Parts: sequence; structure tokens; C-alpha cells
Amino acid sequence: MRHQPRQERARQRVDAILQAAEYLLLRADTSDLNTNMIAELAQVPVGSVYQYFSDKDQVVIALLERFRDDIVRHYQQQGTMPLVDALVTPMFTYGGQHFGTSRVLMTPPANPVVLEAVQRVRGDIQQEWAALIRLHLPRLPEDQVLLAADISLTAASSLIVHGSRAKQTASSEAEMALAESTATRIIKQVYPLLNGYFAQISAQHQSSPE
Repeated sequence: MRHQPRQERARQRVDAILQAAEYLLLRADTSDLNTNMIAELAQVPVGSVYQYFSDKDQVVIALLERFRDDIVRHYQQQGTMPLVDALVTPMFTYGGQHFGTSRVLMTPPANPVVLEAVQRVRGDIQQEWAALIRLHLPRLPEDQVLLAADISLTAASSLIVHGSRAKQTASSEAEMALAESTATRIIKQVYPLLNGYFAQISAQHQSSPE
């Protein structure tokens, strides 16, 4: 962002811009997005978009960084939960509410500026997954921790993206409600998938020395 909004009205305007971009990204790729579309949906002058963001890429990057900051706060409060719940619940609840950003994050765009931000944000989230895996599986070697974080995050992300596809074509409230139900059912498949994966790698290292 060019500068942080200080007054409540300015914060509301920036939030409206980000919410508009979030909604548009549910159905459009980052390459299809433009500041006029964002401004029109946000019901603000296009000049207001440029007041805070230099271009559409910076709007998308702001969404990605907000997603990261919020979801990392969730992860840092998950230490006492079972491992898979600790990993998946923040992504399922927060990521599930922000399918547009999730879609960009899990389906890297060709745009190199946005791609760099995607890789940075994904790396930060993966570090949180690795920290939780270390906490719950202390005998797991570090290289296996990093591999497990990468594999499990990729698997969970793929299911979230797959679940979000049903929402992309919804054109009415009834269709959106059905799409959300379908998305929830698909995404919940990640729980048994990851429980089985972590049970397997935990058993493989159970007899390792302290």
C-alpha cells in the first residue's frame, strides 16, 4: 500500500476496495482484474484505488498479506489442539471465507510480481505448519518436518481450491448456498487424509531415540 489509512472513513474505503477485489478474484484471474472493475464494485472513485494502491497488483498483494497476517495469528493460538485440527481449522475457517484470495494463493499466477508475493506468503504459512508439526511430532527429523509441511499444505490447499470451484459459477443465492455446502463437504475430506498421513510418518519414527 502507498500509505496506511488513518481515519475510520479511509479504513472503510480501503476495506471496501479489498472486499471488492476478493469477490472479483473468486471468478476472475489476476490477469483479468483491473482497477476500474474494483472501483465500480467497491462503489468508490477509481482515484481512491490509486490513492492507496499503485496498481491492481498491489491490491492483490495487500489481500495476500492480510490473509497471511490473519491466518498466522490463528496458527499461533492452535498449539493445544490435535495436529490436523491445528493445521486445517484456521485454513478451513478463514481461508474458506476468503476463497478469492485462497484461489490466488493456491493457484500461482503468471504475473511475476504477484507470483513473488504468493511464494512469500505461502512460505510464511508453511513455516507455521512446520512449527506445529515440530510441536506435535518432536521425534521427526527436521528434513521430514519440512517435507511433511510442504506435502500436507499442498494437499489441504488443493482440496480448498477444488471446493471453491463450485462457488465460481454460482449465479444466485440458492446456487451459492449449494456451492458452499459442496465446498465444505469437499474440504472436510482433508481431515482423514492428513490424519492418515501423519499417523504413518509418526509410526515410522516412533522408535527413534529421543
